[in-house]
Amino acid sequence: LNRQEEDWKQLGVPLSRATLANWIIYCAENYLRHVYNYFHRQLRMRKYLMADETRVQVLNEPERNPETDSWMWLFRSGEDGLPPILLYHYTETRAKFHAASFLQGFSGYLETDGYQGYNNLPDIKRCSCWAHVRRYFTDAIPKGKEYDYSLPAVQGVQFCSKLFDCERYSKAKNHTAEQRKQFRLEKEKPILEAFWNW
Repeated sequence: LNRQEEDWKQLGVPLSRATLANWIIYCAENYLRHVYNYFHRQLRMRKYLMADETRVQVLNEPERNPETDSWMWLFRSGEDGLPPILLYHYTETRAKFHAASFLQGFSGYLETDGYQGYNNLPDIKRCSCWAHVRRYFTDAIPKGKEYDYSLPAVQGVQFCSKLFDCERYSKAKNHTAEQRKQFRLEKEKPILEAFWNW
């Protein structure tokens, strides 16, 4: 808002950051909240969601130290052929009840990282994110050993890379949701079966 305040000042319009911030807050609370709530309801009606959370720091929050970690959660619909929905949800802590509360009423598959807060949520089948799985394998490879194919971690990365190659191919072909499902069953299922047998 500082830049916008300066831009308006150069145009001869004296708008303070406080005024701009108040307008944003007013619009969010009186108009955009209804849009957000609508998409929140729509999101929970989907059968496949993805979730992740990350630390954020809020500099000027009542009764909280500026260095205190808060959390921004991202909930996203999966690639189901419908328009994607992405919602952010701010909380002061990373407690499990925040995820449980946000997802209340959702029944389906939830793809996440390894955070335990998503475990045992009612009516939810948890799925692992392959990008996170690949990162764990990558982190386990000793420096300079990235091409030592005898190492289990390198082999794990290769399984993940094969899956990602299939996904890129499917995306490049602009497969529909049904075509993508068939492609995954034909090409990716054998890779996954080999991975689980490995």
